[in-house]
Amino acid sequence: MNIERFLFLLLIVLRFHSVEAQTQTVGIFLNDSLSFNGYTLFAPTGYNHVYLIGNCGYKVNQWECGDHDSYMAYLLDDGSMIRTGVVQSANFQGGGMCGIVDCYSWEGDLLWEFEYHDSQHHQHHDIAPMPNGNFLIIAWVKYSAAEAIAKGKDPSMLQGGELWMDHILEIEPGSGNIVWEWSSWDHLIQDFDPGMENFGVVTDHPERIDINYNDESVPVPGDIKDWMHVNSIDYNADLDQILISVRNYSEVWIIDHSTTTVEAAGSTGGIYGKGGDLLYRWGNPEAYGRGGSNDQILYYMHDPTWIPDDYPDGGKILVFNNQHTSQQSSVLVFNPPFDAPGFYTDPGDEAFGPETHDWIYLDSTLFGKNISGSQRLPNGNTLICEGPGGTFTEVTYEDKEIVWEYRSPVNLFGPISQGEPPNDISQFKIRRYGPGFSGFEGKEMIPGDPVELDPWNYDCTIYPDTMATSVEIIAESSDITLTNPFSDKLVLCMNTVCGGVIQVYNNQGVLMVTEPIASCRHEISALSWPAGFYILKIKRTGLPMQTIKVVKLD
Repeated sequence: MNIERFLFLLLIVLRFHSVEAQTQTVGIFLNDSLSFNGYTLFAPTGYNHVYLIGNCGYKVNQWECGDHDSYMAYLLDDGSMIRTGVVQSANFQGGGMCGIVDCYSWEGDLLWEFEYHDSQHHQHHDIAPMPNGNFLIIAWVKYSAAEAIAKGKDPSMLQGGELWMDHILEIEPGSGNIVWEWSSWDHLIQDFDPGMENFGVVTDHPERIDINYNDESVPVPGDIKDWMHVNSIDYNADLDQILISVRNYSEVWIIDHSTTTVEAAGSTGGIYGKGGDLLYRWGNPEAYGRGGSNDQILYYMHDPTWIPDDYPDGGKILVFNNQHTSQQSSVLVFNPPFDAPGFYTDPGDEAFGPETHDWIYLDSTLFGKNISGSQRLPNGNTLICEGPGGTFTEVTYEDKEIVWEYRSPVNLFGPISQGEPPNDISQFKIRRYGPGFSGFEGKEMIPGDPVELDPWNYDCTIYPDTMATSVEIIAESSDITLTNPFSDKLVLCMNTVCGGVIQVYNNQGVLMVTEPIASCRHEISALSWPAGFYILKIKRTGLPMQTIKVVKLD
């Protein structure tokens, strides 16, 4: 045997063993029947795409978002996608720095964009879409050392001659008009300099923000400039209140949005009568002098959200607690006590309640030191994003069993291949939308390829009985009737045009059937099909393509 042939055969053998030894590194790892079936939206940090996947990890849609890397994304009720993008700055360098909010149609066209970054301001982290079509943003405002000291700031706590404080703006899309504003700068208190007008003791005024509170264990270098580091925002339309996560205080705060901008700068006005002062705070009573380190519950948390009223634990607050211990995260639910909806119980001389959480998820492998988030789902399950590494899991309410797991395959340069080490992958937070979400109406929700390159053929099943209410019909002409759900056969009846072609795709986007429609009653045998949902694409002579989602039962 000559040396060239020997080397060629050796290469074939080594390649065969390499493939056999390959292990899965990304994509879908688990989709159990107890998972809430839907579509998960994620925007990989450091890359300019946003992806929407089904529960088996197949892409239903994706958006390429220009020159700005993504940070966070949401779907709007009309199916468009809104996200934050990263704009580099010589004036601000901090975690979560963004600077632009833009909106894309379902088809991927840029609808509008809003930029908020200059020498004194920079939008960062999160946004909150509102029912009126506007959206809320978080942004830094830069103050000089002189301005900070004039507010009672301890000069020893200043770094680089400046201080960044957070404000919240309500923005009108398209025009970019600022229609409402709240600023933390207007609600500061300090006991450092009695000569300043905001001198006082925060213990007596928990509705105020201590400008000299400093958690010395804050683990991010340079955060002394970014004093508060608000990292998430949520809006409750029923209460007209805003919920924010203030990382460097290890607290969540609630403020009144029913105020005018003028009232938001003061301490009176609005539905709740307190202007822009804090209505409620929780997680670390030491930050307002009503507790010590043993009373602290939250540590550098992210993504607090109100749970919808008709979900399990409705009306309570869900939050990802990044450092439950030094090497373990948790997800917990707590219930703010109130005397009437939105009017939180006055704690008197004590800390704001409750003393502990109502529900908690702990796992020895769960640890997101930074970023990360969670979402309560309609069936009571909780969707969790472990930010560093981009691992997504879903756990049940009672048993806290993992019923869905997906690992993002997208790093700073784009999708990686299956089997490749998942390095430099991170994800701020994610959101899942049920099949009945209004933004999906009229859209073709046909699964395509997985996000990762060189994908495997997954052994994954979509479980239709986990769909929230009824099977969603994407588009159906009034002159078509059909059996849905169906069992052994699928029957369609057409009252007008009866000629054309029908195609059937399974839940992985694979074409199962292509048949001509020869009569007004058309039957397709489904005896060999597994249970699950299927997509029908019907093209009749002279009519536009019609798409219908159907479900086969066992």
